[in-house]
Amino acid sequence: GCYHLALGVESGDDETLRWTQKGVTRELARRAVAAARAAGLETEVNVILGHPGETAATARKTLAFLTELNPTLPAIGPL
Repeated sequence: GCYHLALGVESGDDETLRWTQKGVTRELARRAVAAARAAGLETEVNVILGHPGETAATARKTLAFLTELNPTLPAIGPL
């Protein structure tokens, strides 16, 4: 049985998410985490700090979004 789902959310900043061209949106990430929780799964949310053009303000947005999602395991990696 599956008990853990890892999601590559990448960023909490809308412009950075568009730049990554992965099709990830903040709303999609919210729905995915909610669906995983509803299914009884642990959630891991992976974000990256250091995207090209990232500022202190956009990095704070990413950290705030990670806090909002409140995953079982928050994972922050440098680019």
